[in-house]
Amino acid sequence: MDERAPERTVDIEGLPERHIADLDAGDIARGGARPVGGALRMHSRMRTFGAVVLHEVFGSLTEFERRPPWPGLPTWDLVFVDSGTFAYLSDGAWKQASGRLMIGPSGVPQRVRLGADCRFLIVRVPRVLLPAPNRLREEVRFGTQLTLIEESMRAFVARAVRSEREVAEGESAAVDRILVEMAGAVLLGRLGRDPVRGSPRAALRERALGELSLRAAEPSFAPADLARATGASLRHLQDVFAEAGISIAGELRRVRAEAAHALLLDPVNDGLDMEAVALRSGFGSARAMRTALERQLGSGPRAIRSGRDRL
Repeated sequence: MDERAPERTVDIEGLPERHIADLDAGDIARGGARPVGGALRMHSRMRTFGAVVLHEVFGSLTEFERRPPWPGLPTWDLVFVDSGTFAYLSDGAWKQASGRLMIGPSGVPQRVRLGADCRFLIVRVPRVLLPAPNRLREEVRFGTQLTLIEESMRAFVARAVRSEREVAEGESAAVDRILVEMAGAVLLGRLGRDPVRGSPRAALRERALGELSLRAAEPSFAPADLARATGASLRHLQDVFAEAGISIAGELRRVRAEAAHALLLDPVNDGLDMEAVALRSGFGSARAMRTALERQLGSGPRAIRSGRDRL
């Protein structure tokens, strides 16, 4: 065990960092961890860099339920298994997991059992931050061998989560960007759909969705800009989106609303007023952001920020 960081018994499901110190059994149960055969025997270290959450989890003979950390904010998990084994519940049966890597959307699989002396690292990344998130297949994948980028990411995460050094806001943002880029590369390598295998129109839509995800945070970015970036006419691109039951404007609002939601949930951004949050997430004004959040998530920005402590 790394003696530089204290051992703390916590739920692994993305509780805000200010809650780490004084968790009791009731807090852990409400967070979704379920002990099996006695007391909860699971411990974790956690650090956050921007909207990315890192955990190092270790324990044995514990069953817990995985839940998305924040309702309305889809995330992806990358789990690097350093030692031990675990099983997950699938179609009513427990299946033994094998390999050194598990990736998938948060909450899938939901229930997990740790074997003896299990230790693993978790990286949780909001979907909206990933490059080309619509190219990812919504499934769980296991890897028995790590690629070079996966080995590099595992080492980087281990060092970051174990360090007790305080980091400045600029350094934290840099670590956040590195983790997002690494996670994007791993996920696309393991779960990416190849857009060239579909029809030309489907490939165009996938390419446009990837470009939209990358540039939605630019307040001036508009459907016409997306058309120019993909080399298609705006009318043709709108038709291609309509075939999938979506629209360019609607996808822009959705991605920007998810980005605003992530900013409002992160305590690091509490010093930002609503206009600043709106601009960072790509909206032209706080009013436009409020309208989009209420339409997409059913809550306004102030309600999201003030209700954070109840999650």
